[in-house]
Amino acid sequence: MAVSKAMEIKFITSNKAKIATARMVLGEYGISVKQRKAGIEELQHIDVKKVAIHKAKEALKAFGSMFLVEDSGLYVDAWNGFPGALLKPTIDAVGEGGLLNMLNGKRRTATFMCVAVLYRPRIGFRTFEFPVKGTLSRKLRGRKIEGWAVDRIFVPNRYRKTIAEMSLPEYEEYIRGSNSHYGKVARYLMHRRT
Repeated sequence: MAVSKAMEIKFITSNKAKIATARMVLGEYGISVKQRKAGIEELQHIDVKKVAIHKAKEALKAFGSMFLVEDSGLYVDAWNGFPGALLKPTIDAVGEGGLLNMLNGKRRTATFMCVAVLYRPRIGFRTFEFPVKGTLSRKLRGRKIEGWAVDRIFVPNRYRKTIAEMSLPEYEEYIRGSNSHYGKVARYLMHRRT
């Protein structure tokens, strides 16, 4: 179901994997995604939503037209939500395998959270959340996907595979079938386009 008038969103990110996924989902609605890079200083905080909103406010200083930013994180239940949005520095410090090793003997349930923030002139900011419950594997599984921090360790509920082990059709079904933040952005724009 495409929008009647061509629409374009600037997605402010340097992450090629995020761009590819956004294009896959938003493209189905006739929304073109254009990548823009900006040296945005990120807030260092555990709360993914706070980080995403801060990123959007910083991006507004450089981009006045409609744009999208996104942030993600991993809330590990055994650690009361840590590392949250601090996932990248945590993975950089200990690696995916190190994170898994620190969970030995502990509950392995977690929520992978993505938050997209859409900015539209005269309307302002709108957030879209995509929480995915799952478990952390006991070892690295699948091949590393550039741009994703938990691809080899996170197994979404209802699946037996990590994201890295999924075939392309399985990954597309996972993203489309799980009410992703990109799908929420597309449906919002379809109903509120001006």
